Amino acid sequence: MKFAEKQGVDEVLILEPIPVGKIMNEHEVILTDKERTQLEHIQKKVNKNKTHLRVLSYPYRESKQVMGCCGGYQYVHVTASGNICPCSFTPLSFGNATKEEMSIIWRRMNAAFNKPNTECFMLKNHDYISKYLDDGFVNPEKSAQVCDNCKVRDVPLLYKKLGVK
Repeated sequence: MKFAEKQGVDEVLILEPIPVGKIMNEHEVILTDKERTQLEHIQKKVNKNKTHLRVLSYPYRESKQVMGCCGGYQYVHVTASGNICPCSFTPLSFGNATKEEMSIIWRRMNAAFNKPNTECFMLKNHDYISKYLDDGFVNPEKSAQVCDNCKVRDVPLLYKKLGVK
């Protein structure tokens, strides 16, 4: 953080390793609860100092105590080849923007992701999703079925306060 501040950096974004791609089956990359708590403490400590540097720790932001994971619910990831996925880490394709209207793909994805998750969807379901990968993605027909088997059971605190059930 000191180095970033000396360089004039305004914000540091801390992502956690997500088992995807070549590390799909490497469980040792997954942070422990203790490591996630340490990142939360770093975020709060740095942000409390009121310097120009800000820290956003995604493991904390995506926790059930805050916003959770909103991939497919509030935002999407478009790959270079046009696949529409819930986020940049989740290889579930709900269609291809070069072949189909985005509004149709969005409705299909939003039916599967109809509320935020209490944690990173891919982090929680990477083992299950890995069984259905074909050329790096799960096809649109299978993606909806995969999501049906990975249903959200609870809503993050922020969304509960907003009335999402």
